[in-house]
Amino acid sequence: MLLFFAGMFVMVEGAVELGLMRKIAALITLIVQSVPEGNPQKIAAIEVLLRFSAIFSSVLDNIPYTIAMIPVMQQMANESNLDITMLTWALAFGACLGGNGTLTTASANIVTAGLSAKEGHDPIGFMAWLYSGVPVTIATVAIDNVYLLLLYAI
Repeated sequence: MLLFFAGMFVMVEGAVELGLMRKIAALITLIVQSVPEGNPQKIAAIEVLLRFSAIFSSVLDNIPYTIAMIPVMQQMANESNLDITMLTWALAFGACLGGNGTLTTASANIVTAGLSAKEGHDPIGFMAWLYSGVPVTIATVAIDNVYLLLLYAI
């Protein structure tokens, strides 16, 4: 398991070194800045950062993803004059809840599957987790989306 997480950190660091995270930051910032300032821009920032983080964190481990996205979030806050706290919550909720989508994207998921097998239950495979994890992720991200919009943009 340690090798798996080491590999994930290497993969994310590779994305940083290749400039992928800068390109992602530029794209997200461009999308947010294309919306009029004020509440519409806050709504766009929450929607884009929350959803992007949830989707990306359901593919990559959410811890290295979050670490890599902190400079992206800071760049967005500086260039768009947005509240860093609002962006932090959108990133945190998206990364955390997106990690529930697949078995391999959060260490708690891997531990849960391992403990379940250890206790004699049927092994929880990738597809079995996906079948339950994706609907839970979609529902929780939708609920959190409404919460963040009510808190910061409406």
